[in-house]
Amino acid sequence: METILYLKKIFILLFIQSSLVTYSFAQSNWFWVNPLPQGNTLNSIFFINAYTGYAVGQEGTIIKTTDQGNSWKILKSGTTNYLYSVYFLNPDTGYAVGYGGTILKTTDGGNNWISQSGASHLLMSVFFIDPDTGYIAAEYGYIFKTTNGGNNWNVQTSGTTNDLYSIYFTNKDTGYTTGNDGIILRTINGGTDWTPQSSGTKWRLKSICFTDENIGYIAGYGGTILKTTNGGNSWINLISTSNYGLLSVSFTDSVSGYTVGEWGTILNTTDGGKNWTEQTGVTGNSLNSVFCIDSITALSVGDIGTIIKTANGGIYWENITKGTTEYLHSVFLCTENTGFIVGCNGIILKTIDGGNNWISQTSGINNCLSSVFFTDSLTGYACGSDGIIIKTTDGGNHWLTQTTKNNLNLNSIFFVDDKIGYAAGDSIIMKTTNGGMKWDNILHDIKWERWWVLGSVFFIDKNNGYAVGSDLILKTTNGGDEWSLTKDVTSGGLGAVYFTNINTGYIVGTGGLILKTTNAGIDWIRPKEALGPFYLMSVRFTDTNTGYIAGYNTEGIILKTTDAGENWFYQVSGTSNNLSSICFANNNMGIAVGAGGTILKTAGESPLFIKNDQFLPKPSTFNLFQNYPNPFNPTTKIKYRIAEYGFVSLKVFDVLGREVATLVNEEKPAGYYEINWNAANLPSGVYLYRLKEENFTITKKLLLLK
Repeated sequence: METILYLKKIFILLFIQSSLVTYSFAQSNWFWVNPLPQGNTLNSIFFINAYTGYAVGQEGTIIKTTDQGNSWKILKSGTTNYLYSVYFLNPDTGYAVGYGGTILKTTDGGNNWISQSGASHLLMSVFFIDPDTGYIAAEYGYIFKTTNGGNNWNVQTSGTTNDLYSIYFTNKDTGYTTGNDGIILRTINGGTDWTPQSSGTKWRLKSICFTDENIGYIAGYGGTILKTTNGGNSWINLISTSNYGLLSVSFTDSVSGYTVGEWGTILNTTDGGKNWTEQTGVTGNSLNSVFCIDSITALSVGDIGTIIKTANGGIYWENITKGTTEYLHSVFLCTENTGFIVGCNGIILKTIDGGNNWISQTSGINNCLSSVFFTDSLTGYACGSDGIIIKTTDGGNHWLTQTTKNNLNLNSIFFVDDKIGYAAGDSIIMKTTNGGMKWDNILHDIKWERWWVLGSVFFIDKNNGYAVGSDLILKTTNGGDEWSLTKDVTSGGLGAVYFTNINTGYIVGTGGLILKTTNAGIDWIRPKEALGPFYLMSVRFTDTNTGYIAGYNTEGIILKTTDAGENWFYQVSGTSNNLSSICFANNNMGIAVGAGGTILKTAGESPLFIKNDQFLPKPSTFNLFQNYPNPFNPTTKIKYRIAEYGFVSLKVFDVLGREVATLVNEEKPAGYYEINWNAANLPSGVYLYRLKEENFTITKKLLLLK
């Protein structure tokens, strides 16, 4: 069965079929509070001189430093497409490239970026020889060249269909590019012809750099480091001391350089690669790019906005990125100034200045905290994994663990007043009537047909409350003594519930699902069809008409309504990270939190405007994702996205090229899709799955192990 793609909430593994609908956009003013300078993954870093540098990454992120990386400013790129490479010719002129053929050019030091056209596909690497002549390496073996400063880009014949990740020129005629399956291509005539070179490896080669016309280095997967001393005529495989994927390499001279990669891998050499020293304990995040400013100064960027710097030849690396990167699950604002956030590993953050700064508090536990609720500015509760509930009575200075006699995960907590509270979780709802001194399981009258996961609980008053999760809605009218069960209101997971009064409430969930009731839950209707492949995780209203939803698909999603849910306006969150919770102190001031320590704040917004097309944002690129699980036995899930309407085929082949399965072979609208494949009738082995439409073909490998 094929379903439109959505991403999964923690604990809920359900799927739902939905479709795209019209909706509008709102100008928004969400900005990063944590981590700083920002938390989107950074893919490339480049310095023009010893002090001025740029880094680019997900969600069109471009940041700039003028003090050697000690501080960074977020620039407006004009795109939300992922950017994978940045290159500057001088302090004014630079380029950034990425998804969907995105090419950006600046002529004023990054203050303004102009989109250029002429290239397509996923653009991986950009390099310029002079103000007129530049090259881009891309997926499927595409190489693009410009001879007029990017006004036009022409395709060159590379002779390969392998993805190309890095491109580098040593002079106007001689250049190199590297990619999948250990491929190295060289040109000696400005890209007119590209000739394969022997790398001696099949590992994916991610990065290439040269110190002069003869000496060059390549970094790749499997801890691969290659070196040439004769302009690429031959390459020597160096011993790197690492088996992780190396994603970037940079040298200041012929002997001093760094390579970085997965899981925070940092390797340093001072003897031209004969020996490599692994520098550990700096970060656990993957490092995607490194740039050497001089023999002792280097910077590297990576996942979750990571920026690190050494100013002493790698003896010590400073983490420039400030703030936690733990997954943050829930936010609660007591007032315009005071609020709390909880997340993984027992993290608790508090603000007393309206969310501008967050101070870490000591929870005394390592449990994952899923929800937080305060009855006033001093008294609050948090719940989480293994049945944990903690309480503070002094504004978070001290937290005490409460006795629940339960080891089931608790995902949501809510208090009606200072005494009566509820906590919902994995097939359980607990209640206290004495401020948490005693908690009892009150779900005795529900016959569980299977394992249900309740993700949210909400009470309008002491009697009337709701709990939702998996594919069910529970309702009580007597303070939880009895619960009525509504099953199968949807085939997907329900993530959050919120009521604005006794009759009117909202539920959000998988597949962009939004339900509304105006008769106290007797009927639940969909104001509109599901909003596409979103997982909606949190819903809050500031009054009867104005509400917000937070969630994710391939980016952080924030939706807003100003007409009680009849229409929802998409707000640009500015993050590619999952958003798990949203809360507002008033109609203007709100906080959203999520993965990678994401904390976003808004203090108001500009007037609404409607985009001309009025459609849900389509995928900007055609892509096939790695199947999951992999290896598998005997079923696996394959996800893909289509940028425009057209005929699509998804087929599976064995290693001899024989077709063994046709999964899709029909016209499809633009969207995100997922298909389940059962290979029970096939033997163990490596198979290829290929997604094809009129202008694009993507092939990936999967492994069946029985």
